[in-house]
Amino acid sequence: MTQAIAFNDMLVRNGHEVVGVMVGVSHSREVPDFFSSVFDCDIELLDSPSFVFKNNRSISLPATISHTVGNLGNYRRSVKKIKQIVEETKADILINFYEPTAGLFKRFYPEAIPSIAVGHQFMLEHPDYVSIDKFKTQKMGMVAFNRLVGSNSHKAALSFYFAEDMPQQKVTVVPPLLREQLFELETGNDGFLLVYLVNHGYSEEILAWHKEHPKTEIHCFYDKPGESEENQVDDTLTFHRLHGRKFLEKMGKAKGVVCTAGFESVCEAAYLDKPIMMVPVENHVEQELNAIDAEKVDFGVKSSDFNLSKLEAFTGGDGNRTFREWVDRADEVFLNLILRVAGRGASRDEAGPAESKFTQPAPVSSE
Repeated sequence: MTQAIAFNDMLVRNGHEVVGVMVGVSHSREVPDFFSSVFDCDIELLDSPSFVFKNNRSISLPATISHTVGNLGNYRRSVKKIKQIVEETKADILINFYEPTAGLFKRFYPEAIPSIAVGHQFMLEHPDYVSIDKFKTQKMGMVAFNRLVGSNSHKAALSFYFAEDMPQQKVTVVPPLLREQLFELETGNDGFLLVYLVNHGYSEEILAWHKEHPKTEIHCFYDKPGESEENQVDDTLTFHRLHGRKFLEKMGKAKGVVCTAGFESVCEAAYLDKPIMMVPVENHVEQELNAIDAEKVDFGVKSSDFNLSKLEAFTGGDGNRTFREWVDRADEVFLNLILRVAGRGASRDEAGPAESKFTQPAPVSSE
């Protein structure tokens, strides 16, 4: 969702028009206000596959497969809805933020509209990307899923660093898409740790560490249903419901960031030059790879638990300056790509005034 917000900002400031937004929703996620308030056009909801979590912590593969198979009819209707919206909006290009129903649409209707599938997952088969021996079955599944999501599309592989494109696979390596608000933040160090939990089941570990280190101030954001906007446990621990702007403002003032290795969270903290501790979601190969890749470029430390002392021991790396320079090239790289895929030329200057229209399916499961 944050990628779609950043992409919308980039398109608008470069004279393009977003004519439709589609969001994949599941049994466990809702579309938050920080996303829906950004767009001027209607937002259509699509039933979409998603992971099922055990105890709101680790992925349950059997439950995920069962849930997916049981909802195949709903996903078929989502594909038809995408086709209808593409025809009604007469969009020039479809931008797919790793949404599987958009991949299914392109598999069944390959000529309906030019498309770009965006995701850091497309780096998986790049020769410069990290590799791990475990999760072999999950990696095979991830490769297959990449091919579904990227069906008959050009792939934009979001990366922490520059790497060569893979034209034969229709893969372009691109900088991360970060929200415009990030670049406007007042930054500093107010001495507290910022924690971001995708799954609220990890909050028990935060409470346990806090009990042992009550003097360390912590602000923790999570998605626990039914909780108030702000739950102050005591003078030094506060839990917050997910809120895009509030989270970024806290990040700008934090002394360090702890997160579950989601790509955007790591990128935002690295851009702000914040030390990061990454705790991959259990049984989640994508987050495991994210954490190893980020550790490789000195963004922070990888951990198997929420022992926040590991972050306080991290002395910092020197990879963030190069990363910021790479992020600052995002407009240039993406505009060249979308205009080329849409058949408008190699660059915005060559194409003349920008008049392309776009529709964006954004997966609610993305951070």
